[in-house]
Amino acid sequence: MMPIHRIKVVAGAAATLVLLAGCGGTTPSTSPSAGQPSDTKSASASPAAQTQSLTIYTGRDKDEVARVISEFEEANPQYAGKVTSVIAGAQDNLDRLRAEKANPQAGFLWGGTMQQLDQAANEDLITKVDLVHGDKIAENRKGADGAWVSEMLLPEV
Repeated sequence: MMPIHRIKVVAGAAATLVLLAGCGGTTPSTSPSAGQPSDTKSASASPAAQTQSLTIYTGRDKDEVARVISEFEEANPQYAGKVTSVIAGAQDNLDRLRAEKANPQAGFLWGGTMQQLDQAANEDLITKVDLVHGDKIAENRKGADGAWVSEMLLPEV
């Protein structure tokens, strides 16, 4: 079972990114299949009545992703059914961000190595987010520019 503090960190970061992503009133028309996000904008709904959708690129286990999304949607009911994930390898996600640089499709990147995250920040593929408790995160656990924070440390063997 995933520790609750990790769920809260991910959910909090996701909420922050949703607010800053600027995806502008889109809602998914169907659940994406084969890792393809599908967003459409309803012409009849007013912008105030619409809630932004969130697409997450991640290399995490699908069951872990489903649990985090479920808890995020429970804590933020306005996003229920509007969070999708694209599960792929970390390098594939970095390549996808590069390909989408002119028209980003994801609001959140969850996972990757420190080197990949630094690369993404240096290439302006991810942007700085001001976290509510960002000052409590050790400097060696986040990017120098504030574009990313680490979720966990993995030993190299």
